[in-house]
Amino acid sequence: MRPADSPPAGSPALAQALHRYAPWALFVVALGVRAWRLSDQSFWFDEAMSLHWARQSPGDILRVGLALEQDPHPPLYYLLLHYLTGALGESEIAVRSLSVLAGALLVFPMYGLGRRLVAQAPGLVAALLVALNPFLVWYGQEARMYALAVALGTAGLYAFLRV
Repeated sequence: MRPADSPPAGSPALAQALHRYAPWALFVVALGVRAWRLSDQSFWFDEAMSLHWARQSPGDILRVGLALEQDPHPPLYYLLLHYLTGALGESEIAVRSLSVLAGALLVFPMYGLGRRLVAQAPGLVAALLVALNPFLVWYGQEARMYALAVALGTAGLYAFLRV
């Protein structure tokens, strides 16, 4: 019995290439769509709050984030943003790049889910829809934790199904 993530034995070279490279192509498309016009808008209030929390020390981010008192979101996004802004600065592009990457990475677990639950072609369609979905693109351009939450949640579901 073959693993669910490998192409069927004796399949044409085109199908094997599609299985190998199409998710990466969709990742690049998702990255491009989310990065397009990324700095056209100034930060809005919620994004400024993300930057505020990212400016705190990692200990304070964990303390406040795990208590869920001052901010209702778990601390992982703010911790990642803390180190990202330390490396890249605080421009709109730098601060939003974490969400851009998380939103684009969603293509892979969605492809895996579709492929595992149905077949390769529906997996590619699901990944394409994730890459181009206007709501997911919108949240993938905001300096908020939503894109990361969707990506990690989908990856967790995929991992659960694999187990």
